[in-house]
Amino acid sequence: MSDVAQLRVLVFNLPASGVTLRGQVSFSQLGIADSELVSCPEPVRFELQVTPLSNEVLAQGRLESRLRCRCDRCLGEYDLPIVTEDVCHLFEGVEAGEIDLTEGVREDILLAFPQRHLCRLECCGLCPGCGQDLNKGACTCTLPESSEGPWAALDGLNRLGDELGPEESRASE
Repeated sequence: MSDVAQLRVLVFNLPASGVTLRGQVSFSQLGIADSELVSCPEPVRFELQVTPLSNEVLAQGRLESRLRCRCDRCLGEYDLPIVTEDVCHLFEGVEAGEIDLTEGVREDILLAFPQRHLCRLECCGLCPGCGQDLNKGACTCTLPESSEGPWAALDGLNRLGDELGPEESRASE
């Protein structure tokens, strides 16, 4: 039996007390590919309780795995455990046939992915001049000091009221 087949349940064979599904499925079987920022070296482990409720089926449980991420600031790699404790899917209008939990598991594990990849909150990143990893120590390069902030170019813009004279400014209000 393949790993993805473990995420399919025949409803007519489902006992009233439900069944517990335990196993693992690879990220590629869930349709999740590695990227430059995240790779998935381990499969997703799952434990799901599937219970019939009249003509509905409830699936609840837990997912866990480990990601290999690249830090957005220093570009270093780090491991990130991901755990989803509150998996819950309700399949309505199910009287017979088969339900497939694969898409629900895929969505739940994707929601656990980080939006921001940081090896640690206090990561200093890389020097913009020489590329030195500032977590390992200060760099020796000298960047030109700029007294202008990132919004300095906007300081020179005129507001609408500043371009018009006092009479015209009041008329436009």
